[in-house]
Amino acid sequence: MVQELVFLPGLPLAVYRELAAHLRQLPGVGAEVVMSGPGLFDYQASQVKQLVVHYQAELSQRVDQILGYYGDRYCGGRLERQGIGDGNN
Repeated sequence: MVQELVFLPGLPLAVYRELAAHLRQLPGVGAEVVMSGPGLFDYQASQVKQLVVHYQAELSQRVDQILGYYGDRYCGGRLERQGIGDGNN
């Protein structure tokens, strides 16, 4: 299983939630929104730390398409992804 941390700079919380719901519609894909820690609320800053996505390797292309769409549509393609392991450890 592939696991990734995903961050889309400037993406509003509602769109992160929409993205997570979109990804979870694929069988075998999980996505959870991780909120930023406590602090002063700032309308100019994202209230989301990252999105954690986990999926079977054979779904990589479809997950890439969905993430690419949201990255292009909402943050000018500035999507940041970091693998966090293959889930077999």
